[in-house]
Amino acid sequence: AVSRMIGSPPGYVGYEEGGQLTEKVRRKPYSVILLDEIEKAHPDVFNILLQVMEDGRLTD
Repeated sequence: AVSRMIGSPPGYVGYEEGGQLTEKVRRKPYSVILLDEIEKAHPDVFNILLQVMEDGRLTD
């Protein structure tokens, strides 16, 4: 779920393509993202989104 959302890690197939969420934000950087019922998300997804919200950026 996480790799589909943010893209594959370096060295994996599809790394150059980016993820569904990251590509949409890259194309429209001033977007608003609504996270409805985020508490039901998988812990890995929740942690990656928490990192984005705290740091303001996404790192590998």
